[in-house]
Amino acid sequence: LNIDDKSTSEVQKQNADRVENNQNNELAQEQEVASTEQDVNVSAGTNVEVKFKKPLEGSIAREYSYPKPQAMSDGSSRNIRGIDIKASVGTEVKSAAVGEVKEVSSKVEEGSYVVIAHANGLYTKYCNLSKDIRVNVGDKVTEETVIGTVGNSSKIFTNDEFGEHLNIQVQDVNGKDL
Repeated sequence: LNIDDKSTSEVQKQNADRVENNQNNELAQEQEVASTEQDVNVSAGTNVEVKFKKPLEGSIAREYSYPKPQAMSDGSSRNIRGIDIKASVGTEVKSAAVGEVKEVSSKVEEGSYVVIAHANGLYTKYCNLSKDIRVNVGDKVTEETVIGTVGNSSKIFTNDEFGEHLNIQVQDVNGKDL
């Protein structure tokens, strides 16, 4: 009778351990999901690791050149801020990291662009987009959020001059290129 009681108590203990492990695993999974759903503080001075992904598939056409200008076909020189990624007009562009859309605008040099704020005071700027911008100021984005498509909107760094491309820049809170 003692042997059976001992075996039964061992089985009960093993089952209790399994239940506790399952509960701990479920709690860990819930915490992981909750942490990915929390808003990210995108203000300067936070200490959150920011991992950037490529916003689209494509090879690097031109690397960051500032302050060393690159020659243009008309004989002038221009600085390349950020990098240019080869991509066909109409290719979807995704946010490089979790963040919040801070600006949607257009300028002669950048063309149509989107600025996204990330943790630690980092910003990404996506230039030469089409007018098909799919986000608005204040929108929360993830790496899966399509923000727009590659266009030919820059009047300086045109697709005729540079080939079809997306220009992406990483900046600090003061707009300084990183």
